[in-house]
Amino acid sequence: MRLLRAELTRLFTRRFTKLMLLAVVLALGIVGAVTASETQRPTPAEVQRAEASAAAAEAECERAEPDINAPPGAGFDCDRITSRDYLPYVLNFREQMPELLLVLAGLLALFGYLVGASVVGAEWSSGGMTNLLLWRPQRIRLLLGKLTAVAFGVFAVGAVLGVVWLAAIWLITWYRGVFGRLTEGFWASLGLDAARGMALALCVALVGAALASLGRRTAAALGVVVGYFVVWEIGTRLVMMVLRVVPDRYMISSYVGALLTKEYQLVDCPAPFDGDCQVSTIPWSSGLGVVAGLTLFMMVAAVWSFRRKDVA
Repeated sequence: MRLLRAELTRLFTRRFTKLMLLAVVLALGIVGAVTASETQRPTPAEVQRAEASAAAAEAECERAEPDINAPPGAGFDCDRITSRDYLPYVLNFREQMPELLLVLAGLLALFGYLVGASVVGAEWSSGGMTNLLLWRPQRIRLLLGKLTAVAFGVFAVGAVLGVVWLAAIWLITWYRGVFGRLTEGFWASLGLDAARGMALALCVALVGAALASLGRRTAAALGVVVGYFVVWEIGTRLVMMVLRVVPDRYMISSYVGALLTKEYQLVDCPAPFDGDCQVSTIPWSSGLGVVAGLTLFMMVAAVWSFRRKDVA
């Protein structure tokens, strides 16, 4: 407990951690301010005019003669015309809170990766890891203490920011939006969304710390991410598309997307524009398995490397 307490103190007293936390808060503040400025609750007169416009547009759509040469399902569905299409933007808490929660999850994951990599990488660069081993000579326990402190720190920040973000969007909706029907199922689903976002942030933070320990530099963790996206997510994706192979199935970003949005859709079209496409999905459980497996692998590699290599 002394080691964990000391590592948590070092984590939150670092200047970089404070700057990154400030950056996340500012980003959320900007998103909240833009949302509050754009949304407005419609007046009864505006709702009435929008309903009349929607009814007229739907009637005009139904009177329009369909194109007999168009393939089935290619026409516009007149039932999709609603009064909301003729109203100004209004924040709907039920529909948009899950999306706004994804914004927080993405920022928290970025915060966790950079802070986790910085905490461990700075210890190697400054020679602090050697000094810590003089106080606590158990190598594995020392590294696991740092990784645990990073996870605890990201979890604490995420929990506090999550409550504040939810309260902020609630207040914006109270004054300038609509809530919709907030059932028990909605809150349960929102809680699961928050849990998946937190799981991603924790895994990303641990991966960043493990990579910094393997490379013994913060820049090593940053370089691995940049290299992965440039070489694999962009370069290999282009090659697979030329070979008519579905690239998304082999991309970590697809499984991250599945984890955050419950599922990720894969579309396999053997030939362009032939209409013979196969659609499959990656469920969130598979996304969690891939992300957690990668995190565990990186942590084991970091512990093995730290145990075998010299610290000097």
